[in-house]
Amino acid sequence: EIYTLSLHDALPISHEPTRRLLAERALRVFIEVPVTTLVTRLRRSRTVRPVLGGDVDAGRVRKLYEGREPLYREAEITVLAVRGSQAALAREIASRVRAWNAGERP
Repeated sequence: EIYTLSLHDALPISHEPTRRLLAERALRVFIEVPVTTLVTRLRRSRTVRPVLGGDVDAGRVRKLYEGREPLYREAEITVLAVRGSQAALAREIASRVRAWNAGERP
């Protein structure tokens, strides 16, 4: 069976046993988004991110991202999400996963 698990806010990947388990049993996809885009999206969001509190400070977001980026880069697949629709991003991810499963590696 195939499942999709979305990890956000870095909590699961900052926990070493969880990260190891994901590395052993999952195909990880890092959806790379520029920090400026993250800041814009976070400011538009109604969701309060515990690590940021109510204030979305661009410097704080950049610092968090830079600290987490090495963990994100452990993913087998990286997809850059700069332009396009969510549907196009989903198609790109699906295509890359199919290629990976067929043995094509970057």
